Amino acid sequence: VHGDIIKATRMQATNPKTPLSIFFSKLEECRDKDGYSFLEHVKEMFNRILLNPSAYPLDKFEELSYLIKLTHLKLKQPPTDKQVKEMSAYLSEKQEWVNRYLSQLKLEIHLKMQQLPPQPQGQPQAQPPVPPIPQPPSIANVIAESKMFEWAGVGLGEENWLLISNAVKRLAIQTEAKKIRFWGKILCSTRDIYVIEAKANKDEDFASIPGEDPHGKGLNENVYWITQDLLSDWQKLPDVKAADITSAREIKKMLTGNLDSPVRSFPFYSGKESALLRAQIARISAATTIVPGGIFKANPDNAKEIMPDEESAVPGYAELKGADKWVHLNANILKIGREDYPVLPEGSPDQEKLDKMKEADPVLDRLKPISEDKYGAIEPYWQKTVYGDEQQYNQQGKEGTTSYAALAFRPFRWPGAITVYQNGKWQSLYIGYGIQRGGDAFIPIGPPAVI
Repeated sequence: VHGDIIKATRMQATNPKTPLSIFFSKLEECRDKDGYSFLEHVKEMFNRILLNPSAYPLDKFEELSYLIKLTHLKLKQPPTDKQVKEMSAYLSEKQEWVNRYLSQLKLEIHLKMQQLPPQPQGQPQAQPPVPPIPQPPSIANVIAESKMFEWAGVGLGEENWLLISNAVKRLAIQTEAKKIRFWGKILCSTRDIYVIEAKANKDEDFASIPGEDPHGKGLNENVYWITQDLLSDWQKLPDVKAADITSAREIKKMLTGNLDSPVRSFPFYSGKESALLRAQIARISAATTIVPGGIFKANPDNAKEIMPDEESAVPGYAELKGADKWVHLNANILKIGREDYPVLPEGSPDQEKLDKMKEADPVLDRLKPISEDKYGAIEPYWQKTVYGDEQQYNQQGKEGTTSYAALAFRPFRWPGAITVYQNGKWQSLYIGYGIQRGGDAFIPIGPPAVI
């Protein structure tokens, strides 16, 4: 019976005088701008439904129609390995040309900005000096770093990462910061706080506090901007004081998010929440910001400062699996709340007291390996976790092999801090309450029993 119906339908369609044939001709005349007819569209839809009825139920009828319109009956096969390699070579060649063009364009813009007066005719025109092209600020690739952190199970959502990336770029242009990155997020009881870190400009007009680390040095080497709304403006935090750090070590306090409110705690904290926030940021940065060993070296002119080691290359994944291959980037904070002891005038009566403090709490060398970090019987102090495939793969256009696995280190005393390494890139991040684990906690003694 089914065959008879199909045969009768074809006979009516081929006969130009039947209503069905007229209907098909009208469908054939209805075409889009590319010449694709409505009849071809309907034929293709029914053809796919008859070939695989279970894949296209009634609720997917509109979706099937939309997909056929996109392809226009031309299904594209995925490219082969050879085509992908040729495409990569083509794109790299075009990118090299774009880079050369941009460098030449920057040079021409700088030459035109000088606007030198024209020389009189008949005399050779003096060639203007070529000014140095200013180096752009070192801006962290927030979007790429977010992918690394997602491998380790840490994220803020794609929309927030995009807003943070735009904020970092905007602050880099407004402040002309040399090095800027997203530091992390402090979780509060009311509204959380986002933090951006940058290298402080030593020439900036910033009021230094007598007796404290000057702006751009020591614990104030970096400057921090904060916000509670990624679509609003960012506020710069003041420089940290040694007294704020020593007081912050004695309390455990969750911030409310209102930076102008007093800190209600025991022992008493004299500053406001903004001072406590800046002190905790300094403590967390000093304890959790780590880098692969060999990337930096001590400054030969000043052992307390470090500088990039240009002769050293970034170690590979296999070399960085051990904690002894990672070092602290920032200096250790002493018990007095500073990175170094003050220099007293000769013959000061406090010199003996200062010498005892140095003996009890010596200044540690910069770039201390994280394998030396200890806290009680906790072993190891840094928890290492590997995410992904550790297989070594050949690199296209490069020598040697690489692994695309992500390597994460988390310290015991600062929950929420993490450093992730993947394919030659690494970054540190903090998302937590800003409270250190362990230590003494204030537990009030209950009143005596009422008789």
